[in-house]
Amino acid sequence: MALLEEYALTHCVFDAASYADQEIGRVYLERLKETLLTEGVVRDLRDGEWSRVFNEGQRMWHLMGRELFKKLETQNRLAPCPAISKETPFSDEDWCREAIASYQTKPFTGIVTSFELAQKYKANSLVASINRLSSASWWKERSCSCSIRRNKEEYLRNLEPLFRCANSVMFIDGHMDPSEIRYQDFISLLGTLTRLNKMPKIEIHRGCYKGSGPNRKLFTNNDLNDIFRIHCKKILTKMDFEVEVFIWDEIHDRYIITDIIGILMGNGLDTSKSNERTTWARLGRNERDEIQRRYDPDVRPNNLKYRFSLP
Repeated sequence: MALLEEYALTHCVFDAASYADQEIGRVYLERLKETLLTEGVVRDLRDGEWSRVFNEGQRMWHLMGRELFKKLETQNRLAPCPAISKETPFSDEDWCREAIASYQTKPFTGIVTSFELAQKYKANSLVASINRLSSASWWKERSCSCSIRRNKEEYLRNLEPLFRCANSVMFIDGHMDPSEIRYQDFISLLGTLTRLNKMPKIEIHRGCYKGSGPNRKLFTNNDLNDIFRIHCKKILTKMDFEVEVFIWDEIHDRYIITDIIGILMGNGLDTSKSNERTTWARLGRNERDEIQRRYDPDVRPNNLKYRFSLP
């Protein structure tokens, strides 16, 4: 399972009519909200047609359902995806079929729907009722950490939903060096960001030195500027946005920090040709925000050696 799970939801989950008791509906939606806003995104089916249903005013949304949708929208947790079926879905069952078809084209975690609709899909393990999520295997298997192989394919599989939604991405790795073979896959990974409809703000944070102990070598501003500019040129010239590089006096742990989630990386984003594995862990909201502040040049100006923009 991934650190950022992707779900599809049918509109009846948000509908007040789906709950005989509105207080029970609030409890179910509150639990779902906590999970989605800390570890998930929602597939915005049919190029955003799914989310536009909430603005049509034809249904009575549960108050918590309306709040949940607004949070998903404002926190960039609606992951765009293309339409699959030829005709626009009309009913909740139509949307459920669209979600299943979307999964067959590009897999995601699971589909959350109402109790009544879930009964029609008992034979499909992908579909689960909001009031029985704990019975779904894909819901129980959620985790705050994962073990992955150190290669570009594994990195992309875990980061792709994040890259589709994030407004800002900070790569923090004290040893980031695109001139080294082990970081070449990271540079090509940056190129996958060009698939996004909206371009995020990209930052790379690394230390001002190479090596350790008596072999430590301090870089000058021009050294690292030239290294990044030369070895990232092919990818960066294809990208319609800037990458800002920050050089700090010291960096120890390695992270990816975004407006969606933060990830602690055991080995950074360098790759290995062997079957070596590394562990990634999803940070809590407070820890993510604290690390973001730690690498804000306005917060620690004396620790920042220099910065430059690419291309």
